[in-house]
Amino acid sequence: MYAQKPRAIKRFAERIHALQTRYSPDDVVSLQIFVQTVQEESPDDLIAFEVSDNNMCFYYAPFEGKAYAHSIKTFHIDSTYKLLRSNIPLYAFTGKIKDFHIFPFLYFFCQPDTYQNIQVCVCTYLRWVTIEPEYISMDCAPQIAQAIEESIPQAQILWCGVHVLRAILRKSNKFSSQEKFEQFYNLMKDLVFKLDAEHEEEANAAYDQVLELLDTDPTASQYFNRQWRYNISRWIARDRREGDATNNIAEAHFRTLKHDYFPDRKNLRIDDVIIEIYTKVIPSFVIKLKIDQNPADDRVIRIMEKATNAEIDVKRQRKIESISMLNRLLNAVSDDSIDPTKIYPTLKVLLQRTHFI
Repeated sequence: MYAQKPRAIKRFAERIHALQTRYSPDDVVSLQIFVQTVQEESPDDLIAFEVSDNNMCFYYAPFEGKAYAHSIKTFHIDSTYKLLRSNIPLYAFTGKIKDFHIFPFLYFFCQPDTYQNIQVCVCTYLRWVTIEPEYISMDCAPQIAQAIEESIPQAQILWCGVHVLRAILRKSNKFSSQEKFEQFYNLMKDLVFKLDAEHEEEANAAYDQVLELLDTDPTASQYFNRQWRYNISRWIARDRREGDATNNIAEAHFRTLKHDYFPDRKNLRIDDVIIEIYTKVIPSFVIKLKIDQNPADDRVIRIMEKATNAEIDVKRQRKIESISMLNRLLNAVSDDSIDPTKIYPTLKVLLQRTHFI
């Protein structure tokens, strides 16, 4: 339905151009400038940054993932509080393409982190890509579940089985004895992972055992009813059908994001993170996807050979590129095609850090 455009290299160049034309010491203003630039330079992408008095929402979905989204059966949503400043959660809406490649279809953040703001971001993306997800996997965060339940009622919410069992382990004090808790935990583990639709009778019997066990333990029964009984379709394997049992896909993506692109970096400016996602993370994922799907393509083979060639002098190449960029910048300032006040603060900071001034 959506053909991938052949001008991929040009689009990557447009991303770099967008990076070079933004600047503001205020990260909100800076991100607004950047988003406006991307909207002008790359209108095929879905990107917006909406700011009001006490509210802000950002979302970005690359056009390159639009066609692939229609092949995803289970989407995964997760967040991290470690990258953005002020504990603003960064969300990713991910999926696995043909069982081998995890792709970030949507990034977004919102402040405050309410289910209404999450709805705005996710629903805008789904309308743009024109799909109705079958399954959406997540942890047990209530604001995410409420956002999906109210705005996408046709999608089945799947709570990550690992998160379910972790949550249960933290509530052993609700049970009158350790023995009862261990019986409950083992039954729940079977219901979450083992007893799927093909073992429906065994699943029903195990669930009846849970209810019988809780019948003589009112505090534990109250906890189970509140947390698990009325959300049974979200965690029990019997009702999961073809959906994923865990949220490992989204969590694996965030591990890659933090370890490969933001190692040992936390509490960052919102514009720094988003610009790096746009200029480095997404192009990298797109190239990996193309390589994985077209291993016989001559261009792909050349890229792979180049990437694995130990003789490449990265430092020398960066030197050539840096000289070229500095010359272009010098010419732009000399012929008044760029406002020097926009680049002066950046140049001054750079020279100060390198001890040239």
